[in-house]
Amino acid sequence: MSIERALGSESQKVRTIEQAVTVGTRLPISWFRGHTQTYGTLTPTVYRIPPTTRGGYREYWLAERFRLRAGSINENVPPWNDHVRWLLLMQHHGLPTRLLDWTESILVALYFAVEGPPLEAGEIWCIRPDALNNRSGYFLHSADRPVVKYLAAEAFINESDEPKRSCLRQELQIQQSVTRNPIAFLPPLEFPRMSAQSSRFTIHPPPDDDNVIQRLLTGPREITRYEVPAESKASLSRDLTALGVTAETLFRSLKFLPKRGFPLEISSVTACLGCHATLATLVTDIQIRLKRL
Repeated sequence: MSIERALGSESQKVRTIEQAVTVGTRLPISWFRGHTQTYGTLTPTVYRIPPTTRGGYREYWLAERFRLRAGSINENVPPWNDHVRWLLLMQHHGLPTRLLDWTESILVALYFAVEGPPLEAGEIWCIRPDALNNRSGYFLHSADRPVVKYLAAEAFINESDEPKRSCLRQELQIQQSVTRNPIAFLPPLEFPRMSAQSSRFTIHPPPDDDNVIQRLLTGPREITRYEVPAESKASLSRDLTALGVTAETLFRSLKFLPKRGFPLEISSVTACLGCHATLATLVTDIQIRLKRL
């Protein structure tokens, strides 16, 4: 039975938990991503920032500023040249990066689709990661593969420094042609929430008309988008809670513990977070400065 037939006449909408489970079971080797609104695109956060007057993105500036200052706040930071782990740390703390979060669980994606503006429809994207990598001649990768290392390191290279990018490609023994498309990879599970959310990632070079996921993947078995109607969000959220899919179980953080019956005030919780609170301060400072550029 096809997914469309199993879902019924509104084949591109997910209104119930049962329909979500149908999508997840009919696409067992897909990755899923939920949006609280219907953006209709798959664009990493760093590329949603308006370009500078010279036409480039602010990626290098914010990546280097975070990397230069994070060690003075928290000694438990990645090695200087472990660019993948630096991007994961930035993503974890909410900074714009060239990464897109995915999950192997349709219910996790559904959680992120419904936990947002209640009067606006959400969406769930489903992709085949192996099909995406096949467009560049690769299989599914781990984070230590040369092409993943290159795309991560590129975020820390000034946009005008093509000689440095060329030297990096020679060092990693890869051709420029294989660095032009997004790549799906299996990340090291650096944080508890990554394990809880069955986290997976795609890493993206600067976008153009031909290298966005929506153009690279074709057909419903490679890429599909489902709308989550606004009127269904409340009931879906209740069903997810009943199934144990909550902020507490997905984020594994004190600040997401239920407030009712929890004896600590919010300020005390922040104090318990220790170094994460100070890294959060660094992130806030970078975000403020980013808006001024």
